[in-house]
Amino acid sequence: MKPSLLIVFSVLLATGCAQPGPRPSSPPSVAMVAVTDEAYVNRVERLARLRGVDIYWVNPPLKLVAKAN
Repeated sequence: MKPSLLIVFSVLLATGCAQPGPRPSSPPSVAMVAVTDEAYVNRVERLARLRGVDIYWVNPPLKLVAKAN
């Protein structure tokens, strides 16, 4: 393979890998806010109590919900 062709191929390959991923066509129409997923926390804590395990949430699980106006 010719060195110049190898260089061109390498440059094309590198620029293809550097392209950003697809973007959403429009931003979400509803404002979202992250809140603690209370249902999941309650399930985990209930099972933990049954098994005699203490849980300390450092980063509680979150879920996205529509922001109330």
